Parts: sequence; C-alpha cells; structure tokens
Amino acid sequence: MRRMKQSKVSVILVSLFILILFYDKSADATEDMRYYESISDHRLLSHAMKEVKTADLNTCTNECSQTPGCKSSNYKITDRVCEMNTAEHVTKPLYLMKEEGYIYFRNPNPKAKARNIEEIENSKPYYKNCAKVKEDQPTAASGLYEILVNGSIKQIYCDMENFEGGWSLAVSISGSDTNHLIRNENNCFNSSYCVPLATGTLVARKMKDTDIHALASHEGTFRFDVTSTTATIYTLFYRLSQGPQMFDAGCDGISCARQIISHVYPYVWEFNCRGIDFGYHVAGSCYKVLCFIFSV
Repeated sequence: MRRMKQSKVSVILVSLFILILFYDKSADATEDMRYYESISDHRLLSHAMKEVKTADLNTCTNECSQTPGCKSSNYKITDRVCEMNTAEHVTKPLYLMKEEGYIYFRNPNPKAKARNIEEIENSKPYYKNCAKVKEDQPTAASGLYEILVNGSIKQIYCDMENFEGGWSLAVSISGSDTNHLIRNENNCFNSSYCVPLATGTLVARKMKDTDIHALASHEGTFRFDVTSTTATIYTLFYRLSQGPQMFDAGCDGISCARQIISHVYPYVWEFNCRGIDFGYHVAGSCYKVLCFIFSV
C-alpha cells in the first residue's frame, strides 16, 4: 500500500495547501502592548518614510515629532539609525515585530500630513493567511492575495472554493522534480511570489520553513492534492499532533513529527491505539516523501 502511493507520487503532479484553523497567540502579546509609547526589541515594518543618523534615541524621537507624517520611529541602537514611519502599532498591530537591537517609539502627537497614493496603498489591511481572508470575505474568489508573512508582504495563491475554502498554497512538485526536502525556500517564482498555481510539468517550488510556520500560525491542517493535468486524483488531509510549528522539511522517517491523517472531508482522523493527541510515526522512505508534502 505504501509502495503504491509512493509510485503514484513519483509520476503525478502534486500541489500542497495549508489551512490555518487557530489564532496566532502572538496577537495577544501585541494587544497587551497597544498603548505603550516605547517598546524595546521591537520594530514596525514596511512603513518607513525616512531614515536618518542620530546621536541617540532621544534625538530620534524628537526628529519624528518634528517631521510631518511621522507617527512612530524605530531606533537601531548599534548603528544609531532612526527610521521614521507613516504608521504606528495601535492601528497597524500586525506590522509590529520582535527584533533585537531596535527600540520602537510611538509618536503621541504626530503632525498632520496630506496622504499620497503610496500611503493610501500602505494603509490597507493585510491578512496572515488565506483562512482569515475567507472568514472576513466569504464570497472571495480563488486567486492571488497579498498576505503578511514574517513581516513581509507575499503573494499567496488562495483556494477559496474547495473544502470550504481558505487554503494557502505553499509547495508544489512533480514526478520530474521533487527537490523539496530542504528547510530553505526552493526555486521561488520571484522574491514575493514563491509558489504559483500551475499545471503541466512542474519544477519543485516551496516556501522556506519559517514562512510556512508563520502561515501556520498556532495550529493547522495540511491538504495534499495529487493531480493530473486535468483533474485531482485524490486528496489527503494531515495534521502534526504537536502542531504545525513542528514541521521540519529536513526530517527523515522516525525523526519526523507524529501525525494523524484523514482521507475524507469532513475529517475522519486515523490514529493508533494511543489516540489522536499522540499520533503515530510512519517510518521508512515512503514517509520521507509524504511527510514533507503534508507538513507544510
């Protein structure tokens, strides 16, 4: 049975999707910090309007308070670099990220500045996964969406139609190219769009593990589609019993995290006598193939 599945994988195109089911606990931490003016080892990303050298943090905050449109600043201690931002963490909490060596400061009384087109574009909300897009926009169509992944805006293909929608495409391989058992990204289409939805003879493409962890948030379900050029042949659903943060593309056999699998949707999880919470190992080379494809 295992050999048959492995043979099928080797000659049939594969697309990998991930569905996020639970909230990101880091959001709670951000919520706790919403009204602090200064936060050590944090940096607001993707909203820098100006960068200057300053003697110290106090000079940086003064520069921001005197600059129209500056709503917050990031001060890099070692280089004495002051980044002035067009946004702040109360209205843009998803962009406030932990980064050692920085001090984030919110300007409590920013000077008004007329908004230009770039600022308007930057002000639109970003989601952390396709599942959240589907939750907020139930009629959203399948296609490319801008998703915030580890502080950077990435283009992610979202399947909004199959299995209730909200699935994020993270890996694709074919029988002719299965070079995907690595922790780093592989053969991304471009710097912001790693894995396009494609048919035909595919080259292996995958997001790096850390981006997959970010998409997976706290806990998730992985969907594994085996397809031909015209149709989906079968679909499996897969969870790591300890959560998707245990995903490791470099795992091999028994070193891979324990799992549970469903062959149908709605899910009917298969498990051994130790239960769903414990899961099971699948040893051997077959698992090395399936482990990675499932565990985005």
